[in-house]
Amino acid sequence: MKSKDNVFCDKNMNNWFSSMFEGYAFHELIIDDSGKPINYRYLDINNAYEKMMGVNRAQVIGKTATEICDKEEDILLEAYAYVALQGKPLQFESYSKKLNKYFRISAYSPQEGRFITFITDITDLKKAEDTFRMHHILFENAQDIILYINKSGDIITANRNALQVYGYTLEEIKKLKISDLRHYTTMDTFQDEMKKADENGVIFESLHVKKDGTVFPVEVSVKGTLINNERIRMHIIRDITQRKKSEEKILYLANHDILTGVANRGYLMKQIDNIIEQGNIAHEKFALMLFDIDKFKPINDIYGHNAGDQILKTTSNAIRNTLRKNDVFGRYGGDEFVIVQPFIKDKEDVKVLVRRIMSSLKTPMNVSENEFNISISLGISIFPDDGKDKKELLFCADSAMYEVKRRGGNGFNFNKH
Repeated sequence: MKSKDNVFCDKNMNNWFSSMFEGYAFHELIIDDSGKPINYRYLDINNAYEKMMGVNRAQVIGKTATEICDKEEDILLEAYAYVALQGKPLQFESYSKKLNKYFRISAYSPQEGRFITFITDITDLKKAEDTFRMHHILFENAQDIILYINKSGDIITANRNALQVYGYTLEEIKKLKISDLRHYTTMDTFQDEMKKADENGVIFESLHVKKDGTVFPVEVSVKGTLINNERIRMHIIRDITQRKKSEEKILYLANHDILTGVANRGYLMKQIDNIIEQGNIAHEKFALMLFDIDKFKPINDIYGHNAGDQILKTTSNAIRNTLRKNDVFGRYGGDEFVIVQPFIKDKEDVKVLVRRIMSSLKTPMNVSENEFNISISLGISIFPDDGKDKKELLFCADSAMYEVKRRGGNGFNFNKH
């Protein structure tokens, strides 16, 4: 017969076990005649265990594990037998296929042949760990550079690709600020970009600097977020060096004549418009020269288009080498070319350049095992004296060029008012 104190203690213990958030179960090991553990019986469970396992207390008490659980519980029998017979506690994790849940199980033996399990549902934790593990794998193996930056601009961590691209170790890069990776010429927009990142996220292009000083173009996507109540910015950075090279190549092809490499007609016209606009603002004069290659058509007809193309390339290369950096040179069409010489004071400035051009063509050209003496007929108009738009200037230069051709070619002529 139990004393009142023992009854009170048992009631308190039962109340305590019932109110636990952890699942609690009290078991008795079942052993066959040979002393081998073959099963275990449920003696008690608490409310948390019922909810966790989806069972009813009345249906469980007194039943064996094989009557209640699937075969997967056989895996646990060996562990529980060790606890009940050896008296040593164990803690391990287990997965229930039936419930699709993960559990952390702590098993103790209050007396030989019996054991208590405390069970915690860790499914959400496992999912979080799996998510974190997946994110970490993606983070480390991403082709893009990924940096985590705090509100002070310090680099908190960087992925593997960031270390490879910038050339720093993880310890080195964590001592830097994001501003240390940016080229100094981009810092005037830094604060505005970070403000936009915190508000709605932002994508922009910038220049970054590697440890060895190499500067390279990047596209940066930045988004601010809260992690553990701290404002963090995630920078996803892509090296766009190849893209920029492709863009430059596309732009070059769009603006240049494929055969000669000089400006094509469309780009040439835009450049003339720009120079006219600058001339109007600064009240500066410039010369527009239009020339073609003397007797080019007979050469093309007799020796073929390949020879003609080679003469166009060789002639344009020779003339291009005589020009200044700010001179404009383009193919107007066929064998006609235009040169714009900005910032001239008078015709004498123009004559100096024209003589250099004529001199560059004095050496005979060897094309397709034939030698050619190439000359040009060149007409010149002056802005704003001969015209205030490109149409007028080209017309005047064309008239001056045909006056040279009328005289036999191989020369230059200014437009006559």
